[in-house]
Amino acid sequence: MEHAVRHLYYARFIAHFLHDINVLPCREPFKRFLPVGLVLGQTYIDPKSGRFIPTRCVDKRYLSEKEIEYYEIETNEPVQMYWDKMSKSKLNGIDPTDVVEKYGMDTIRITMLTNVGPHRSRKWSEQDVLQGVNNWLNKMNRLVEQLIEYSNTLQHSNVSWELKCDMDDPLLIHTSYSLKYHQSIIKRVNSKKKISIIPTIHL
Repeated sequence: MEHAVRHLYYARFIAHFLHDINVLPCREPFKRFLPVGLVLGQTYIDPKSGRFIPTRCVDKRYLSEKEIEYYEIETNEPVQMYWDKMSKSKLNGIDPTDVVEKYGMDTIRITMLTNVGPHRSRKWSEQDVLQGVNNWLNKMNRLVEQLIEYSNTLQHSNVSWELKCDMDDPLLIHTSYSLKYHQSIIKRVNSKKKISIIPTIHL
């Protein structure tokens, strides 16, 4: 049984007890609860001896365009790889401190919420998912920096913002309220600053 699930059972047990002695008005402490999924790590095992091999001692090589073989660096012997819950006994865990220092906490948070729901297990892959999220955040950072730089150049300019969008586009039927909201913001901005050009930001 997982550690987090135990907390849910303990909370329900205590709530039932407090309800029975007339301390709480209801028996169930949760109106709705969401059991979170596990973080799975790549697990390597020696097919001959059955021993687990640390991630840092394993590398991969391509046998063909689509076929990958994992092998132990020290012996050059192939090993089996599968996804399993991170644990010390299986030597498939990672040090969160190292990852946070390398990528930052915001990147880790977004990675944990990317592609899969919070109730499903997450396959932890630094090279694939984590690196992709980090690249996306770098693009967003460059976009914000360019917007700030562009805004600074327009502080004393006679320009105005305009929303370039066709309100009659059938693909935007569900976003009409959002577009009207953005238009109202643009009107308030233009009331304070006259603008006549549309900026183009390149990622």
